[in-house]
Amino acid sequence: MEALHAAAAKLPRIALQRPGRIVGDDTVSAMQSGIFWGHVALIEGMIARIKAERKQAMTVVATGGVASLFHGATDAIDHFDPDLTIRGLLAIYRLNSGASK
Repeated sequence: MEALHAAAAKLPRIALQRPGRIVGDDTVSAMQSGIFWGHVALIEGMIARIKAERKQAMTVVATGGVASLFHGATDAIDHFDPDLTIRGLLAIYRLNSGASK
């Protein structure tokens, strides 16, 4: 998004958010749609390729960052856990330090 704004002086800076429609009817909504739905397509494509390579069923968990934005936008994501990474790091810390729960 920043590259679009920086490389093309007339394109506005936009926020990453789910647009109301897939086809935008102005510059901002068209850019938001392209960025948002393009990322959804990337997510779906990567998940499909990983599952095909592994040849097994998998549960897909979205976590951290902007994952909350994409959860619910695609059936490729099975669960959303915003704190999975930090809880995992805490568990590793506790295992390595001998700390209790």
